[in-house]
Amino acid sequence: MPSHPKKSSTGRWTIAEADLDKANIPLSGFGAAAADLDMGSNRIAHMADPTGAQDAATKNYVDVLFSTDGDQDDENELQDLSLSTNILSLSLSTQTVDLSPYLDNTDNQGLGSSKTGNEVTVTIDNGTATTFDISDGDSDPTNESLTAAILDGTDLKLTESGNETTVDLSSLKDIYTGGNAIDITENNIAVQYDNVTIGLNTSNELHLLSGAVSNDKIEDGTIDFVKIANSDAMDGQVMVWNTTLNKWTPGNAASIAGITNGDITAVTTPNNSGLTGGNESGEVTLSLVNSGEGEILIGNGTNINTTTVSGAITLSSSGVTSLNPEVVDNNHLADNAVSTDKISDGAVTSEKLHGMSAVEGQIMTFKSGKWVADDPTSTTTFITRTSYYIIDPLDFVVLGAGNVNRIAYPTSPDEAVYVTVENSTNAGANIAAPVHLPHGATIQEISFYYMDDENGAIPVKDIAFRLTRKAIGNGTNETIASFTTSDSETTVREEVVTTITNGTVNNGQYSYRLIANLRGSTDYNSSKHRVYSVVIKYNETIQND
Repeated sequence: MPSHPKKSSTGRWTIAEADLDKANIPLSGFGAAAADLDMGSNRIAHMADPTGAQDAATKNYVDVLFSTDGDQDDENELQDLSLSTNILSLSLSTQTVDLSPYLDNTDNQGLGSSKTGNEVTVTIDNGTATTFDISDGDSDPTNESLTAAILDGTDLKLTESGNETTVDLSSLKDIYTGGNAIDITENNIAVQYDNVTIGLNTSNELHLLSGAVSNDKIEDGTIDFVKIANSDAMDGQVMVWNTTLNKWTPGNAASIAGITNGDITAVTTPNNSGLTGGNESGEVTLSLVNSGEGEILIGNGTNINTTTVSGAITLSSSGVTSLNPEVVDNNHLADNAVSTDKISDGAVTSEKLHGMSAVEGQIMTFKSGKWVADDPTSTTTFITRTSYYIIDPLDFVVLGAGNVNRIAYPTSPDEAVYVTVENSTNAGANIAAPVHLPHGATIQEISFYYMDDENGAIPVKDIAFRLTRKAIGNGTNETIASFTTSDSETTVREEVVTTITNGTVNNGQYSYRLIANLRGSTDYNSSKHRVYSVVIKYNETIQND
């Protein structure tokens, strides 16, 4: 229980600390603190959020304020401030501020100037004018003229109104050591470097001064005809050295020492050259003498002579050469050089035929494939007969790799009436059979017996037959007759070919064969291309017994 206030001897009332009800006395009942308030490491609890600039802030107020920065980084809120005309903006904000109402444009002021005598006055709007005195100190405008500037070594010598001033340029010196490099004369300024002078003329145009380029500055071979001035030369004149003028000048050829005039004095034609003409003065005309027909000009190392072409060829006046028939004999021809196709039909006369050991009264008779001389009383006679050569299916062999294409017949010998090709891809293949005809026989016609039952878009649609001859040795096949089918039938067909080329059999130089290209099948029973036989009709001359 608190005690009551007590009155001291001095008449003042006092209250002991124990008498204070501290739990119920608010701080607002006390006056402002006259010194710092020490909380003794204790908290101030139950404070309201601050409203004034100098109010204390609670922890909650600071936490909430700090949480509005999303990344808790107060440095990345720095922005660039920019001003465009009267608009102020921030780099990270779309908000702008228009400063127009705050601008009075007081800095937009005009400048002016005026001159009175030697005084120039500069004025400014809404400001104070300033006047300058530009008069010449000695009132003599002529002594400001620079009349000469000469570079002597590293000294620049300037002449003004007769007074010379020297400026030491040694500190600026580089590789140039020439003297009198700069020359100013009246209105001409010339700069000389390495003995080449470049200057400004009275029109302030940069140009090479007269005599500026010396001979050593011109590269050898640089001056061509286009660069040489006409120098008033006339047609036909030449450049002649003039000792009086000490230069080259246009002149006539007569001016050249040792020549009295420009005419040709003599024209000499080689012996028998065929050339005539040639005046000793004026224009010279040379002409070629018309020699005999077929003559030509030929040099022999000393002279040029006309001669006639002779020997194996003849030369006509039109330049055409021809072979002299009496010159070419048997010694000029290689063995077998003249073939049948080189001899025109009917060109061989009786004089050209060899005697072949014939005796008086004998006749030429064809025996055993060749012409021979024989007695006309001989009882031996010869007849021409027609014969046939047949190619059987069993005569054919397959060409190429045997493991890919196989020759095939029906199984029974009695049934082997046709030949075909078996393979796994139904691809085309070649089969061939030798042909043995009598020497000298003449092929008349060829009959082909076959079946072609192809009507689709396949690699080999038709059968292609060829009768060929091959030169003995490493020769190539030469087609004598050919036929290609175009049927789509399951029956046996016949085709007779009568167009024969080189039909006379020559077994001494050729071998003969029949080649057929047909489509293969997986087995002979399903084959679409079949060859049954080929019959060759021919004529032969035989001895009549």
